[in-house]
Amino acid sequence: MNEVTKQKISDLLKTLAIILISFVAAMLIGAIFVVILGKSPLETYKQLILSPFTNMGNFGTIIRNMIPLSLVAIGVAFAGKCGLSNLGGDGQFLMGALAMILVSTTIGKHLGWMSIIMGMLLGTVFGAVCGGFAGWLKAKFKVSEIITVLMLNYIVEYFIAYLDHGPMLKAGSSTPQTESIAEYERIPRIFEGTMFSYSILIVLVCILLYWIVMQKTTFGYKIRVLGGSVKAAQYGGVDPEKYYTKVMAISGAFAGFAGVVEVCSFAYCVQDGICNSYGFNGVLIALLGFYHPVGILLAAFFFSVLNVGGNVMQIICAVPTTFVSMLKGLMVLFILLGLSAKLKKKFRPSKKQACEDLKESVKSTVETTVKMKEREAV
Repeated sequence: MNEVTKQKISDLLKTLAIILISFVAAMLIGAIFVVILGKSPLETYKQLILSPFTNMGNFGTIIRNMIPLSLVAIGVAFAGKCGLSNLGGDGQFLMGALAMILVSTTIGKHLGWMSIIMGMLLGTVFGAVCGGFAGWLKAKFKVSEIITVLMLNYIVEYFIAYLDHGPMLKAGSSTPQTESIAEYERIPRIFEGTMFSYSILIVLVCILLYWIVMQKTTFGYKIRVLGGSVKAAQYGGVDPEKYYTKVMAISGAFAGFAGVVEVCSFAYCVQDGICNSYGFNGVLIALLGFYHPVGILLAAFFFSVLNVGGNVMQIICAVPTTFVSMLKGLMVLFILLGLSAKLKKKFRPSKKQACEDLKESVKSTVETTVKMKEREAV
């Protein structure tokens, strides 16, 4: 076993240890709040963690929650790998959902089941435009993509609210919602009577696509180099401005695609609350999964378990579901704190370490340039 492999294994074990310690710390702090509420921590955590696995219905709901969370998180990971932050998943998700409804209510009856494909294409484009616009502003005018996507979130949310309260309001509906999509535009369930949808296969394909792009293509390699060091990327011939727009467009496309899948699989229309903070939770999942495809799936599954268990916990233990949101935030916070020592060492090294890092940086830059030229030649 060479030194590089040993270092990778060591880093992996340290990361797993940080995640485990963070989980335990969050649970301990959560237990204190439960005691303050006058409830039993053991019973609360039993319902929170074990109840989602008591029957196929609950497990199907886990998968149902996991699908949009995973798709949005993949988009966030694309941006994160490039050193960007896409906090606009909610708005992009809603634009994708709107696209599917527009296709269904206009040309859906002429296309039949093909309207699903058309809706996915249009929803992906809508999400890509929202994300790409933020990337373009960053590339051309140095405007923070975080500010742009957050502002777009508000614009899209109020625009959607206007539509499902007015022009696109379903006839005769007492609640604000659009017309529902047709039966032939709905993705079927694997098990009848559950939320276990074939859409999970779409998630697995997207995860595989993400891994292939990042690990097996020149485009993905340049994204990773750009996220690691802008100067090294520029030295290797990568134009950050071009990649910022492209990567944010891809990131938004996944969120928009998630909105289409949500409408076709579960919601069947656009209504208040359809987004369910998938954009924000997608960011947490991407961070918790360290932008790794397997990590994203595991983090999405874990968050879904907490969501489903939180509903059962509220009914049986009378502990509000906001407790689950607190646990999620604490876990991510502790993980970031656990990694802060490594980050501090990286960004505030000693003079001796700084000299060594400089030598390694120069060596890495040269190797990066050579690899890029070799890949382009192939």
